[in-house]
Amino acid sequence: MHNPRFSAYNLDMEKHLATQSKRITVMQDNLYEDKLQSVVSQDVYHKKSEQFAERSSKIENRLDELSEYSKKINQIIIYNSKYALKNLYVNSDRIDKRMIIDRLFKITTCNGEINVAHTYTT
Repeated sequence: MHNPRFSAYNLDMEKHLATQSKRITVMQDNLYEDKLQSVVSQDVYHKKSEQFAERSSKIENRLDELSEYSKKINQIIIYNSKYALKNLYVNSDRIDKRMIIDRLFKITTCNGEINVAHTYTT
């Protein structure tokens, strides 16, 4: 259960924010060069530097929010997937249940002992 609309939005937003972040870095570098060449005053440099730092911080916060939201969505998907599998198993007939068990677990016997191993990852 993967939400392609959310993923596409998330990727687009991350690309957009990364582009903005790079642009701010370039502008900061240019501002520094201008300061060194005395094109801008020390006051203008500090004011603009603070503005760039603030914008950069907002971008980083937004990226963190997107990441956190994505984690929450993935947790919901995993949670719902577990219930979907349980419901599938409960509502299946005996043959289908056996097929589900065969797909999820590797069952072996050795010297009279039964060993069960998961065949999937979460």
